Amino acid sequence: MSSVSSKEDDLRLLNDEIRAWCLSQSPGHVRVLSGYGSPYAKTMFVSESPSINGIEEGLCPLMRGSKEIFEQVLGLFNETVDSAYTTNLVKWSVLFKKIGDFDLPQKHFLFREIALIDPKVLVILSSKVSNYVFKSKSCSSRTEPNGRKTIFYFHPVVVLRGTITVAKYIQGLKRFIP
Repeated sequence: MSSVSSKEDDLRLLNDEIRAWCLSQSPGHVRVLSGYGSPYAKTMFVSESPSINGIEEGLCPLMRGSKEIFEQVLGLFNETVDSAYTTNLVKWSVLFKKIGDFDLPQKHFLFREIALIDPKVLVILSSKVSNYVFKSKSCSSRTEPNGRKTIFYFHPVVVLRGTITVAKYIQGLKRFIP
């Protein structure tokens, strides 16, 4: 575990390593999005992969239109975009097409990022990440051996797709908030 004084440097080094790995996978055609927010965050949000819009907005778990919904989610945890930490399992987009599967290096990078941030609450906003990486169902939560609360929920895009309303999305998530 990193000391408090070097947490920013450790995160910067990890992000440099992630960037180098992503660029080695598709030289010259990759846009990489590192995690965003405070390295001292109490709450960390993880999504599946960045959209080009997410890269442009600087908020990795978001897609165009879901920014306002995500801000409501942050409010449930008494967080802001800058006080929380947000990241993705897949760190890269190629041109305007999302690519990448959940291979071992990407999971390894995610687990290292979580260890560096060491949040009290980890919120997984992706069914695919919940199932594949954490072997858990969405709409559930658990307390890890280290005391961290991990919440598995859907990405805010389900609201944009008309699957549920914003109110129901927020109400459902509230059930799991410590």
